[in-house]
Amino acid sequence: MVTKTPRRIARTIGLHEFRNRRFYRDLLSEVIGTMILVFVSCALSAHWEGKHPSIVQISLAAGICIATIVWCLANASGSHINPAISIAFAIAGHITPVRALCYSISQCLGALLAVVFAKALTPATLIGPYFAVNRLNPLITPGQGVGMEAVCTFLLTFTVFATVDQSRHDLHGSGPLAIGLSVSLTHLFGFEYTGSAINPARTLGPAIIANKWDDHWVYWVGPILGSVVAVLLYQYVIAGDATPAKAKAAFCCNSGEQMNELENDIAKPAASNIYKGSKPSLVASFGEEYQSLKNDKNDKYLGDTELTEIATSDA
Repeated sequence: MVTKTPRRIARTIGLHEFRNRRFYRDLLSEVIGTMILVFVSCALSAHWEGKHPSIVQISLAAGICIATIVWCLANASGSHINPAISIAFAIAGHITPVRALCYSISQCLGALLAVVFAKALTPATLIGPYFAVNRLNPLITPGQGVGMEAVCTFLLTFTVFATVDQSRHDLHGSGPLAIGLSVSLTHLFGFEYTGSAINPARTLGPAIIANKWDDHWVYWVGPILGSVVAVLLYQYVIAGDATPAKAKAAFCCNSGEQMNELENDIAKPAASNIYKGSKPSLVASFGEEYQSLKNDKNDKYLGDTELTEIATSDA
């Protein structure tokens, strides 16, 4: 029992992710997705002949951009493109802490590359000193900014988890559209307050290039706070399969049985499928059949990394 503890800890944290080639494809997907998002944000901030896009234009562009990215990349990495969302997925047990950390780093890298690319394509006369940098409205305090960013990110995260909730059978619409609309909504009411960043990576990239750090911490604390509250409320209270036992297993893993339950949750594939009715990946399907034949159990299907470990041990 004692000898298995380090392995269990390693699996729970997610150290096995680095042995999975698909993991690096997922990281690349997060880089690409965040690049697209931040590039669009930078393009919108260009001051063409003194004209500024309206809040409605910005809101529509942000929502359509998010919906497009999710549609294209959700089946690869899950299309988080936001450290706050990745942290929420780790708390929910959909991804490992290691994957959440690597996703966040990839997202920040993608944001940085996007600003460099957008700046190279934009005439210098149209680039102000705060090129795409999120700033608080002068009329509000940093504390109010944290609150508004938390509320906006709460709405986004709540929508994401309501969309990927596998226990719901009443959803027949487009997941990417629902998520995109939630982003548009947050921009419509929150843009005048904080710029409605709802994404620490989106804020970090422009801040590094412009070297402007005014109230930068607000755009990390607010979104992460909002996403954490949203996932805890939805996953362990609102969701159809929410139970006290599920919450206890997630936060009080004192017994081996509780640890096994949490490990099974973490073994879920990172790309939570937002398209209702679609089939799982071939790897996941094979993992389910393999486990059924090997142990004759009715467990959830395994992730491709765990399947590889079983096949290796059998060999």
